[in-house]
Amino acid sequence: MRARFASVDDGLDPIADKPTGLGRWSAIGLVVVSAAIGFVLVLIELALHPPASDLTTLATFLAISGGSTMLLVLGFRRFQFLVRLPSLRARLILGSVLTTTLALINVGFTAFLMFISAHDLALLAGLLAFSLGVSVFAASAITGPVVRSLRDLGTAVAKISSGDLKVRVPVESGDEVGVLAVSINAMAAKLEAGADKERELTQSRRELVSAVSHDLRTPLASIRVMVESLVDGVVDDQETADRYLRNTLSEVEYLGQLV
Repeated sequence: MRARFASVDDGLDPIADKPTGLGRWSAIGLVVVSAAIGFVLVLIELALHPPASDLTTLATFLAISGGSTMLLVLGFRRFQFLVRLPSLRARLILGSVLTTTLALINVGFTAFLMFISAHDLALLAGLLAFSLGVSVFAASAITGPVVRSLRDLGTAVAKISSGDLKVRVPVESGDEVGVLAVSINAMAAKLEAGADKERELTQSRRELVSAVSHDLRTPLASIRVMVESLVDGVVDDQETADRYLRNTLSEVEYLGQLV
């Protein structure tokens, strides 16, 4: 339990403490690699009708390549290398490049083991390098709008937290980022409505206090004058004193009705 609530100052890495689900992803990886190998073997058998020994060799090479790739991917997931990068765009680009690189390595490794011609290997290496360069450009171009949308969300949330409740985030897509933008806009609208209602209630309270103060001021002043007259002996006849007392009682009853 302590590890769950421990802070960074305790010497624990908050990233490393996150669950990675390696068991589930290991099972998924085995199923995917096995299905991919089976699909490739069936496709080659139907298209080329190679000898059984060639199919066995190809299956072995694919198993080695796919297994190595799976272990590498699980290692990245276990140690959360991409999460440690400070930029989301860098994570997305690097993730895309790693995915493409792993695919190219699998193709190159299998081709290296299967091909005999050095000319074909050199040509394949050039094509793989070209594909990697294109994938870097594509990843950079594709992730740009996503990063900008997330940056806009962060800017909007910062403005809302500083008190600018009129800010709204443009909804440019229907994906998770768009749903988050809609939620932020709804939150800002509710906060703005609540702030407006609070201002109205505050104004109503001020008007009520002002009105009550005005209604209380006159009878209180009258009561004070009559009581001071009685206390100071200004009134010397009993009839006037009784009238002052009756008027004071009436004013008190009136105040009671106001309250």
